[in-house]
Amino acid sequence: MHPYLPHLLADIEAAHRTEKLKQRDQLLEEILEQVTQLEKAHQFGYYCGLNAEIFPPAEQLLAKEMKIVNSAFRKMMKSWSAACYLPKQLPPKIVYSLLIQTLEGNFDPLMQGSITWGYCSRNNADCVLEKYCSCLT
Repeated sequence: MHPYLPHLLADIEAAHRTEKLKQRDQLLEEILEQVTQLEKAHQFGYYCGLNAEIFPPAEQLLAKEMKIVNSAFRKMMKSWSAACYLPKQLPPKIVYSLLIQTLEGNFDPLMQGSITWGYCSRNNADCVLEKYCSCLT
């Protein structure tokens, strides 16, 4: 096992969202404040406290280690009402890279519902999902 893996998994566990959004009626002032905050949008990594630099290059991990990190990362995303749509047959190395990219995606933790990142470009020539893309079937 990669010696850094336990530390990385601990960092991902610490990035889980702990507070829950409360469902309630909002005053107009609160709604306007949220709209103002949206204009100051940050990336997902800003909110969860992770950045791509803490993840070792995929070449330094075994496929089974990437699967462990990918699973932990997806659970963390779910705690933030976020997900990443990726085909099931995608190799762990590609999944690993794409999940880490979500840290740089714009994110709004105040919104109700969820956000899902997808990577299909609908163009076979430059699709990052390569031959595994669902638009090819």
